[in-house]
Amino acid sequence: NPDLSPLRFAAMGCCGSSPVIGALELPQGIEQLLGQKKEVASKSIADNVEAQGVMSRSFGGTASTAPEGTTDWILGPTLREKWDDPRRRAMLDWMMKVEW
Repeated sequence: NPDLSPLRFAAMGCCGSSPVIGALELPQGIEQLLGQKKEVASKSIADNVEAQGVMSRSFGGTASTAPEGTTDWILGPTLREKWDDPRRRAMLDWMMKVEW
């Protein structure tokens, strides 16, 4: 396994909030996801629905796995631990599009 530490830090930027400008040299089999850019936001969201779904499911939790630590706090008491509520899923899907 090659050491990916320099790549990880370059891709994260400062606290994960500063995107890297330009392409990174990536090992074979690794793809750089540039996320949402203002000029192509709708295309970026549409092209990455599958990744956003993974994010939504992982942050949302299930009856047998806890959600990300602040998810239930963000969703509030109405949707807290309501795993099958379509409003919970819709809200998480929306949040992941915004985060993208």
